[in-house]
Parts: sequence; C-alpha cells; structure tokens
Amino acid sequence: MPTRMAKTQNPEDKNSLQPISFEEVTSPSGNRVLIPKCNLIFRKWEGTPIENTYNNKTVIDFDGQPLFAELAILKILQKEGWNGVWVDSYRSKYRIDLPEKGTVVELPNIQEEFIQNIKSRTGKRGGCWDVFVWKDGEYKFAESKRSKKDELRSNQLLWLQETLKLGLKLESFLLVEWDLGS
Repeated sequence: MPTRMAKTQNPEDKNSLQPISFEEVTSPSGNRVLIPKCNLIFRKWEGTPIENTYNNKTVIDFDGQPLFAELAILKILQKEGWNGVWVDSYRSKYRIDLPEKGTVVELPNIQEEFIQNIKSRTGKRGGCWDVFVWKDGEYKFAESKRSKKDELRSNQLLWLQETLKLGLKLESFLLVEWDLGS
C-alpha cells in the first residue's frame, strides 16, 4: 500500500527534491521495496500556449517559462549540479527542453551503454523513468507522477528491479508526485 505525503514542497526551494516519504511498491519478482518520494506543487502555465503539448500534457509555469513536469524536475536537478535528460519515451528521444525547441540530445557513451544494458535486461523498449541524471559516477532516476492521476506502470517496476540488480541503490530512484496549485 502506498505511503501518502504529509506535506508538499515548493518547487522553487533548493532542496525541493529531497525525499520526505517513501512509496512501497512490489517488483515483478515479488519483492517489496520503498522508493524515496517527494511532492511538488506547480502553477499551471497561463502564458502563450505552446505548440506541441504531447497529446494534452499539462504545461506548468516553472521560473516563468512553460515546461512539462518532467522538464521542471530535470531543471531542479541541473541546478543541483546533475547532468541529465528527460527520457521522452513517447518519441524514443532524450530531451533537455520542450519538443518544439528541437532540443533532442544524445547521451554520452557511458550513460547510453548503461541505459541500453538495462533495456536488454528488461527485454522491453520502454520502462525507463522520466528523468535520468548523472554526476561524479552516480546515476539517478526520477519519475514524475501527477497526484491521484498517475501511478508506476509494470514496465517501470521492471526497470527498477533490473537496475537494482546492476547495483544501483534505492536512493538512486525518486518518485516525484506533483499537482497544480495557485
């Protein structure tokens, strides 16, 4: 049963992605694990509409610019010194900004090999978590989930399971549950 949040965090706070609770999930092999979790409240974008909302994804206002939640999470991690990408599973691309800005990037060889290794272990095309970052030989995955509208899918649980088998710790994963506020 998932653990619920007692409080939310402000996305402008420097430590806004510090876990404040855990979500209990069951891996495909039946192991129960506790994934670090934080909550964010975003404001809905009220400015000029963006061209491509990826089938009506919510556009949020982050530091005065329109972004998807996944990209806001990436930007927060980048402010903390991480390098990384939004893993755009919808189009099988790595991005650092909105699709309409044409910011498709390639991963460095070491990170690409790591991702491909996990993909081959899962036997699935998808399942990678939304945000993949790295710093000083460490990796981290963050998954963006809209509060009460989204949950981890079986492919993502398989990704978690296989990545843990490669030696990453649970602290290398973060569920970011978010919602809209005023």
